[in-house]
Amino acid sequence: MVIDPNNIGSANAANAKSRPASTERAGTEPKTPNAAPSKKAGDTVSLSPEAQSITKIETAIANSPDVDSDKVSAVRSALQSGQYTINADAIADRLLNQDGQL
Repeated sequence: MVIDPNNIGSANAANAKSRPASTERAGTEPKTPNAAPSKKAGDTVSLSPEAQSITKIETAIANSPDVDSDKVSAVRSALQSGQYTINADAIADRLLNQDGQL
């Protein structure tokens, strides 16, 4: 059985609709899953400076592109013009060095 975590709320709603009315208590309102809890006076939440920094970083990352299109264009142009050379020895040395670190 596959459970889709993105579809949990709608599955519960579908199950609630298919339940017979006899399972509900007389005189009570059915609970809604999206109802906000009542706010008590004096309850506050504050984030530490570190948490605020992490939130700002996460926002910046989410808003930044996944690919640096300017750098991709520059490398593509250099490859097409023959100005970009690949040093196979340097690549091999770095791969072996990385393998040694594992």
